[in-house]
Amino acid sequence: MKKLKKNVSLRIEILVVQNFIESFLTKSLTCPRLLFAIQVDGKLFFSSSLQAPNPNNKTSSSLVLVDHQLYFPTDGSSKEFHHLNGLVYRQEQRKTQSVGVICHPSTGKSVTLPQVKTKKLAKTNGFIGFDPMEKQFKVLSITCYVVNIFHLPQEHRVMTLGNGQHIWRNIKNRKPHYPLGKEICINGVLYYLASISENSSASMIVCFDVRSEISSFIDIDAHMWTLSFNPTLTNYKGKLAAVRSTWRTLEFLFLEDAKKHKWSNRIYQLRPLCKSNEELYIVGMTGTGEIVFAPYFLSDPFCVYFYNRQ
Repeated sequence: MKKLKKNVSLRIEILVVQNFIESFLTKSLTCPRLLFAIQVDGKLFFSSSLQAPNPNNKTSSSLVLVDHQLYFPTDGSSKEFHHLNGLVYRQEQRKTQSVGVICHPSTGKSVTLPQVKTKKLAKTNGFIGFDPMEKQFKVLSITCYVVNIFHLPQEHRVMTLGNGQHIWRNIKNRKPHYPLGKEICINGVLYYLASISENSSASMIVCFDVRSEISSFIDIDAHMWTLSFNPTLTNYKGKLAAVRSTWRTLEFLFLEDAKKHKWSNRIYQLRPLCKSNEELYIVGMTGTGEIVFAPYFLSDPFCVYFYNRQ
């Protein structure tokens, strides 16, 4: 067991090295890329794409050319992928357990994290965050019990990557909540949507400070939204933004003051992005403020759309 833990620690050290972090943060600003993840027949494919401006029209959608592809063998299925600064964290559902896996698409290396010990009928959600001050990656794990007839408390744990001590540490849970995903990490704060009960819409945004490992909460009031479904959290020039869309409108909420829960709101008329009846969803936002849309289902050709609000 000691040898196994040592090997896991060494592999994580290889994935999370200081030179890689500094190199990625520098290159990502000058050469933005898209990362596609596709799981087929027990293999997880990652395709990296260079984002280039349209030479004919500076305000139109960008051109994307796939120029790199790697695949990883998998032992289960993954519904969500959490990417941050060149690393991808995914929760892999295997036959008898759910485990966290970290992938490094640039090198083709991956590592399975130590399993979080839980009781039966539990669901584990995981997120990856980055502290720019200490230049450390951390994984936040939240265990919620599905049929909680015994009123078991939620279990919140944190693991620091790259420090040589890769163990889960229990942290205090100030406010029970059910994570809904759609997370974004901005300046050392991990934001994600959550609800107060299972199978309900978002009622709060959790703000997890990666360095202090303390969470604060922003309540979502019903009057804040003119639409009826959960938004996508994005990074708009270093500021948290929540974005939702229909076929005709694009709604933005910008967080102006987290302590006072102060937001600013803007709604834009959205022109049709594609000629077909293809259903699109918001993937995120580029560093220049373009909204990225992608189809829900694979198609040939597979197109990604960029929307410039200006």
